[in-house]
Parts: sequence; structure tokens; C-alpha cells
Amino acid sequence: MIPISAQQAGRATVYTDAQGNRIKMEGNRPWRNNNPGNLRFTTDAAAREAGAIGRDKDGFAIFPDYETGRQALENWWQKRAEQGKTIKEALEKYAPKNENDLESYLTGVEKAIGKSRDTKISDLTPEEMKKLSDFIQKHEGYDSGAGSGKTTTLPPTGITPDTMR
Repeated sequence: MIPISAQQAGRATVYTDAQGNRIKMEGNRPWRNNNPGNLRFTTDAAAREAGAIGRDKDGFAIFPDYETGRQALENWWQKRAEQGKTIKEALEKYAPKNENDLESYLTGVEKAIGKSRDTKISDLTPEEMKKLSDFIQKHEGYDSGAGSGKTTTLPPTGITPDTMR
């Protein structure tokens, strides 16, 4: 199944492909949205540019699959590297204080990659960039969501259990 659209359905996300086939993913937000970085976008256009096929009610991107969501996370950090940002400067934008324990997040990143928060992202090696994305994915809860998540195949669009008899 290659989803072309998605929508939030309570604490689940329903994905639909071009043929109307649907699956429902339940679990925590990063898991059900295929969004390992828990990326949020202010506009649909920005989300789609990153590869998203939708946004949930709180603006978090919904990606068609894990790989697209992971690539969007890596691209977000690469863009900050190109802007000359330090880890701290980027993380202040990525995980604002009003929603996160920023100090704990920064300390976790430092420990995970072995670099100071004042390090320019552009100075990180590809291996360190991967470790950064791996840490963020874990910190945002994607890995734990995979264990508690549930995926269910739904009847295709326009078909109800009554019409399937």
C-alpha cells in the first residue's frame, strides 16, 4: 500500500491509497503519523514539501511511511547545518521550552553524539548526524510507539461491512 492521503481519527491515523484501500495505525503520535522526529509544520505546503501527506489537528506531519518521515527529520537538521546553526540554536527551535525540557533534551543530545551543544551542526560527521537523528527518534517516542502500536486493515472507501455480505 502506498498512501496518498491521511487523516487523524482520534488517537489513530487512517491512511488511504489511490484505490481507496485503508489502514488505521494506532499508538503514540510519532508512530501513528510515521513521523519519527515528531516534526510539526505551520502550513500544509511546508509539510508537503517535506514529503508529508497530511497534518494532524496539532500541526504534526503525517508521512506515508517511516522512511519518508525519517528523511524529513534528517533534512530538517541538514537545513539547519546549511544555515550555520549550532546544536543548541537548532534544538531551541525544534523543541521549544514551552513544550519540552530543553536542558534535558540538550544534555541527551550531547551524550548521544559526544559533542557540545555549541557545536555547529555543519561540523558533525555523517555518523554523528545519524546518531543525532537516532537519539531524536528515540527521545520523541517513535521507538516505544512501535511496540505499543497497532495497525488494522479497514474496508476500502465506499465499502461498509453491510455491503461486503
